[in-house]
Amino acid sequence: LLAPTVALGAVNQPLQIIDRPRTLPGGELEINGGLDLTRRPSGDATDSPRTSSFLPLGIAYGINNDFEVRAFYGLALNPTLTGRTPLDVRLAYTFYRDSVFSAAGQVRTGVDLGNNQARPLRLGINAFYKLTPTFAVFTPGEQLHIGLSADGAGKRPVGLDLPVGLGL
Repeated sequence: LLAPTVALGAVNQPLQIIDRPRTLPGGELEINGGLDLTRRPSGDATDSPRTSSFLPLGIAYGINNDFEVRAFYGLALNPTLTGRTPLDVRLAYTFYRDSVFSAAGQVRTGVDLGNNQARPLRLGINAFYKLTPTFAVFTPGEQLHIGLSADGAGKRPVGLDLPVGLGL
């Protein structure tokens, strides 16, 4: 008789997220996904708000302990509301790492397969500072956004986000 089996490989990362490196260890593969439900306001006062649904999917590979490549694909479950089908690639390089602080430079861009337009070029630093062994302050990276395709007004928008998070 045939019986199903499951093979699990050893994970080369700490279990606690606060202890994980900014980039995947060399030779490690990561596959992830999720569900994004975004409530958007209506276009006029008589219309009710709408909820778009989106499945972000990703795969990443650690080239070595400092350099990773990651691909993202977004599947729009309701394209009329979401209006996006991105395929992005991100490169990240850890340039500093010790027991308290780590930082990786990131660059990401791609194409929207729904309208064949270039997605913004995103640059930034994913930095993580441990205040205690169980509490940290971080910024996820990709802070600078540079439009590669013109918007409806013919401009290429540029934006700067400075997100800061707390982690346990």
